[in-house]
Amino acid sequence: MNKQQVKRWMFYLIGVIICAGGVSCIIASNMGTGSWDAVAVGFSHIIGGTTGTWVMLVGVMLMLVNAWLFQKRPDVFAFITVFLIGLCIDFCLTTLLSDAANAELPSRIRLYLLGFVLTTLGGSIYLQATFAPSPIDNLMLAVKHRFG
Repeated sequence: MNKQQVKRWMFYLIGVIICAGGVSCIIASNMGTGSWDAVAVGFSHIIGGTTGTWVMLVGVMLMLVNAWLFQKRPDVFAFITVFLIGLCIDFCLTTLLSDAANAELPSRIRLYLLGFVLTTLGGSIYLQATFAPSPIDNLMLAVKHRFG
């Protein structure tokens, strides 16, 4: 592996961790979340399991839909992305942010805003590596590809 590839992997891993930390902050603030993250949170509350596990399962389902829309095999790197995001979300929610939902409103607002910044920053960093977008990011490209 050359220097350029190592740099790309570092951007990818750091970006995924920052993005997942941001998503975790938004979820932990208990002030709302993005649509796909809300699906994972809802499944974890209704069916059971952790939010990170549901992020992974929904991601795998979207990978299969994307593969069908693109009419090709599922992207292995997208699985790595969604797996890492799910693990990081579970780690953050169960260890770093376990008491955040009980915080006062100003603290939860700050946590939400921090999450917004981290999610945006992390997403832009890991997408710069050009390995694989998350299945959610790739869904829009797949719909455009299939239906114009």
